[in-house]
Amino acid sequence: MRATERVDPEDAADQAAGLRRLIASRDSCMLALSGAEAASYLPLALDLAAASERDGRRVLLLDLTRGALARQLGRTMRYELMHVIDAHKRLDEVVVPGPREVPLLPAARGVRALANSWRGRSRFADFVERAGGAPQLVIAVAPAEELEMLAQIAAFATLVVVGPEGGADLKPCYAALKRAYCARAVAPRLIYAGLDADAARRAHARLIELARAFLAGEPELVGRLLANGTREPQESAARRGFPSLSVDQLARAVVHWQLPAMAAAAASRSAPRIAARAANFVSP
Repeated sequence: MRATERVDPEDAADQAAGLRRLIASRDSCMLALSGAEAASYLPLALDLAAASERDGRRVLLLDLTRGALARQLGRTMRYELMHVIDAHKRLDEVVVPGPREVPLLPAARGVRALANSWRGRSRFADFVERAGGAPQLVIAVAPAEELEMLAQIAAFATLVVVGPEGGADLKPCYAALKRAYCARAVAPRLIYAGLDADAARRAHARLIELARAFLAGEPELVGRLLANGTREPQESAARRGFPSLSVDQLARAVVHWQLPAMAAAAASRSAPRIAARAANFVSP
């Protein structure tokens, strides 16, 4: 900038505020829940957000399902992040209360727009910080086909939820797992919900076999999710070698996962295109 040029005070203030929000949001970590069937990962996202909030963490729910998460709560989504980007609505008019008043930001079209825009990463970090009050954990609910777009503007870890559909046909589950590998360099984690112990163990063995053969990697097993209010003797799970855990236990486990810092990592890298990476993978 030339010495004779003047800086608009309002522009300088906006830039300073954005920088402060970006620095604050570097402590935010994102966990993306995905899978073959939304019916499997939507309830888990809500339960996990509530459990994490109970444990004292600031949580933001990010909905990339075009309103399915709000409908799961019995609400109708009228607006989303795209309305804020287009300056038709304020952010506080778009955010809706989730479980335990966890803020929920519908953002399917908005994330896609930011992924293809200039300064999309920093703008996304700004929206996240403002919507969630500098959240410590962002739980993104993302259909598998949306993971690549999200990877353009944020770093995240992926938890692929295999539901009852995994006991009948593993092809959709494998397809979701493949997309998770394509979107991120870090191997995703797997959790099984709505399956009995034997069905979960069989499905996992097959998915691991497919991942080793065609994805050149192996997803990490989290375990089998127990239904709310049920418990399983530890010796039974240990004897099978297949862990079982409640949502509260999952929330405490997530604290110890090495989740990437959302904004800091996103500022220095972008995810490769699915088409480019998928060419290196062979489907069964």
